[in-house]
Amino acid sequence: MKEQALFLFEFLRDPQVASVMPTTNLTVENICENIDYSNRSIIVEFGPGTGRVTRGLQKKLGEQSELILIETNKRFYDTLRKKFRKDKRISVYNKSAVMLKDILSWEEIDRVDYIVSGIPFSLLDENKIEIILNASKIALEPHGKFIAYQFKDSIREHLKKYFARIETEDLKRSILKTYIAQN
Repeated sequence: MKEQALFLFEFLRDPQVASVMPTTNLTVENICENIDYSNRSIIVEFGPGTGRVTRGLQKKLGEQSELILIETNKRFYDTLRKKFRKDKRISVYNKSAVMLKDILSWEEIDRVDYIVSGIPFSLLDENKIEIILNASKIALEPHGKFIAYQFKDSIREHLKKYFARIETEDLKRSILKTYIAQN
């Protein structure tokens, strides 16, 4: 099934899928520009969908770096496993981001450098949002960044509770916004 058709099908079937189409190249570029690839990095991606952002990250990822994908949708998870099975730097989990602490424990990782989130926070209940952001803050290195790309601005108020600095970037020719939060 082609990527766009799969997205549309899952959008109609799964209420947690927020878009009828995969992330645009412009958004992928914007997200990838906010990551320093010069050092060994550990990156977690929440809600990678079919892996558009993942592919952008993979291209720039250093040999010693790691990328952990956390996707709740089973079809997207299966797609991600097929696409990235040959890359030993990438691990894929069919779990919720609320399980971040457990997943990092399974990977024997204490802290991460970046968390990239495509999760549609506006579709989650308040409790889940708080659990995910709290776990993210705890998991991030002091210099780490939480990067979320969202259609709705509602995430900003939640980010303020956990992060000292928040930047918002409006993407040209897009209704998406990117939020970069740091301790």
